[in-house]
Amino acid sequence: MGTESENYRKVIKLLRESTPELGSTDNLEREVMRLISERNRGRISADSVINFLFGWVYIGWIRRSLIAASVILVGVFVWQQSIILRQLNFLNNRIVVSEIENVKYQPRINEKKLLMMGRGGRGFSESEVKIPEDKIEQLLDSYSKLQSDYGELVKLINEDPELRKLIEEKSQQKKLSKTKL
Repeated sequence: MGTESENYRKVIKLLRESTPELGSTDNLEREVMRLISERNRGRISADSVINFLFGWVYIGWIRRSLIAASVILVGVFVWQQSIILRQLNFLNNRIVVSEIENVKYQPRINEKKLLMMGRGGRGFSESEVKIPEDKIEQLLDSYSKLQSDYGELVKLINEDPELRKLIEEKSQQKKLSKTKL
């Protein structure tokens, strides 16, 4: 038995020391690479697509830079909204005076035009409306006079700085008493 085990050890030692002889390692390497590429060429797996699209998630510096960019964008949005609100409050506190021109109307108004205007969109029936034309003309005349008086009042306010200052102070007092939204 001793000789058999020695022979066995010698054979193992010789096999370990001897390397197989390969005729052309370059050809063998090319063939293996060709087989691997052919196997992967035909298939696109879901894992490879997901890794291609979301592979950046595993890179730390890209993830941190995108977080910083999103924080900056949120900050710019909040800053922009605060500027818009400040401008709206400023415009809300300004006095707006517009001059209204006199209303030009036809001297005679038809009752049928009043019937077309209607109450709540359903109209008036002719039996409900009994307004004489002279009353309608009187109403329009008084409206026109009111507009012209208002125009003259606006001109007076614009010409007199003390009166304008007094009106601005009164309007500021009214605005302070109102609740802000």
